[in-house]
Amino acid sequence: MPAQEALEIGLVEIRTRDLQRAREYYEAVFGWTGTPVGDGSYAFLDTGKQPIAALYEIGNRDIPVGVTPYLLAPEIDDVLADVAKVGGEVLAPKSEWGAMGFWANTQDPWGNGVALLQPRSAWSPSYRAAPRHPIVWAELRAPDLQAAVRYYKRVAGWSFQVKPGVDHFAFRSAGSHPVGVGLVGGARADLLGQLTMYARVDDLTEVGERVGRAGGSLSQHSKTAPETGRIRIAYDPDGNAMGLFEDGPRGA
Repeated sequence: MPAQEALEIGLVEIRTRDLQRAREYYEAVFGWTGTPVGDGSYAFLDTGKQPIAALYEIGNRDIPVGVTPYLLAPEIDDVLADVAKVGGEVLAPKSEWGAMGFWANTQDPWGNGVALLQPRSAWSPSYRAAPRHPIVWAELRAPDLQAAVRYYKRVAGWSFQVKPGVDHFAFRSAGSHPVGVGLVGGARADLLGQLTMYARVDDLTEVGERVGRAGGSLSQHSKTAPETGRIRIAYDPDGNAMGLFEDGPRGA
């Protein structure tokens, strides 16, 4: 049997109670350009490179706000079959999404929501903005790390690495992929309250100040990883998290 082609994240959808407020926030903080479509409850955000982002205004209070990555799938039905076989849940079956193609929504055994998009044609959004603050990383809760590694290998074709002596984290480096992925296991998984996407920023301090001015908030402290750089979590006015990642160690 040929190896499964890895599925890549092509779209990151951010659910909001107020689309105009959310659009103003992401434009002010990240410089992404918002374009409303349809009835005005949806808008695409030009991030400059894959994945593109989108805002979805949710009026139904029974549906929580949140952030959902979409995997580009050649055939959604095949992925949904794998999800069911390895313990995931299909939250929304394959359905038409206008000119976009088809979509479906799933949840892994650890509560991470990951949607699927089957484009009608080759996925090639028209990026007009410079990729100054692109989305580059996804971090998922995985209390059972080895089971999560097997799950995403089957469902998405992802292969993970684990550093020697580190038993609570597995990663898929960005490299030639649009977005890298980290699985957080062990006690750290309990601290990760929600699936978190990360945007690369050129100046963590400056972007953090823009978060506050635009009505968002920040995690109390930034963290420094010697081999990568600094990170901090920003929360938009709806409480959705977006990690901020600055390359290179520059101190905490």
